[in-house]
Amino acid sequence: MVERKERLGDLEINTMIGQNHKGALLTINDRVISYVAIEKLNSKDAKELAQNVIERLSPSKGKIHTITADNGKEFVEHKMISSELEVDFFFAKPYHSWEGGANENTDGLIRQYFFKNLF
Repeated sequence: MVERKERLGDLEINTMIGQNHKGALLTINDRVISYVAIEKLNSKDAKELAQNVIERLSPSKGKIHTITADNGKEFVEHKMISSELEVDFFFAKPYHSWEGGANENTDGLIRQYFFKNLF
């Protein structure tokens, strides 16, 4: 179902690291409609990231089915996200960036406007 990109609520999430690793952007992308949410993070801290994801997506609880992320250590609190939002949380296989392709492409577009020194 997720691979066919037919259902709203199958999300991909990723982080973009700022200059000197001092800040980060969290990107959340719906695979079907390409809706993108961008959140500024103070760091790649896993708890901060999880709290931001939960806060951002709580209003859509019940409409979200899956979240897919890469294997970064910032997603170590994935069980908290999954539990709070009642969604299935998946990880792309290492070196299979196309499994999160919509988000990787979106992040490339975002980098054209948010330079690393801005976050």
